Amino acid sequence: MHVTTTTNTTATTTTTTSRVVAAEALRESESGNKDTVRQVQELTLIRSELQSERDALQSELSEATDANRELGANLDAANAALQQMRQDMEARLMAAEEELENTRYVSLLLLLLLLLWRYLRSFSSVRVWF
Repeated sequence: MHVTTTTNTTATTTTTTSRVVAAEALRESESGNKDTVRQVQELTLIRSELQSERDALQSELSEATDANRELGANLDAANAALQQMRQDMEARLMAAEEELENTRYVSLLLLLLLLLWRYLRSFSSVRVWF
């Protein structure tokens, strides 16, 4: 009967050792689970912050795009006004050049008439009717 007790004691020791090992493994698993849960919570918080930052950046991008569109429209309007002004200035310049050409023509005619008058006056016997 002594042999049976030793076998029972050995079995009890083995069972106790197995329980201790299992309890230690369970504690390590629970500790690992706690670490994993904490990491998941931290990652969830980071994800939430990143989503908020993404939304804010997307809003800023949308505003910048709208502002860019508005500036493009203003630029187009300014270019159209500048083109119109350029056309108006060219028309005024052409009119001024035409007026200057007419003035030169009239001045030349007056000069020719003056020279003709002086020439005709040089003949005292000739009468000028104009």
